[in-house]
Amino acid sequence: MPSEGFVCLKIKKDDRLQQMLVVTKTNVPEEEHGDYLESFFILKGRCECTVGNSHFKLSPGDFLEIPLNVKHDIKIISPYVVAILQYQW
Repeated sequence: MPSEGFVCLKIKKDDRLQQMLVVTKTNVPEEEHGDYLESFFILKGRCECTVGNSHFKLSPGDFLEIPLNVKHDIKIISPYVVAILQYQW
């Protein structure tokens, strides 16, 4: 894994969908999206996500979709996480 702790490889991108393979050891600070739906599927590793007032612990095989206009963050709790990240317009 590169020293910066984040790798993102494009899988698919068209006018309504973008999919990426992500390998990261970097937390995602609180953010909010109003123009696209974000979702991800965990392939390896574990993380904790806060979405609005809900808290999720995710492991391999778990999927999470984040609604529009909802604040969320991601904390990596294993050495790194491998996931499929998807944005839908």
